Amino acid sequence: SLVSQQFLSLEFAQVLDKMAYLTIWQGDEVQRRVKGVVTWFELGENDKNQMLYSMKVHPPLWRAGLRQNFRIFQNEDIKSILGTM
Repeated sequence: SLVSQQFLSLEFAQVLDKMAYLTIWQGDEVQRRVKGVVTWFELGENDKNQMLYSMKVHPPLWRAGLRQNFRIFQNEDIKSILGTM
């Protein structure tokens, strides 16, 4: 989740399917850095001074796991591919 005073009117299109770079701090020390694609984004509470946003960030290749029943045709011509299909 992200609480923001700076981004009071953040548009979903500005965030969805874009790369996110997150740095997790503990005090003055970086604990972890995360980068990935924003696959889900939601606006939560709005008290007119702050907005609460929630998002899911997945690794860049995450979407490849969503595909099923696909084939790769290398070094084949159109007739050969259409014959296989």
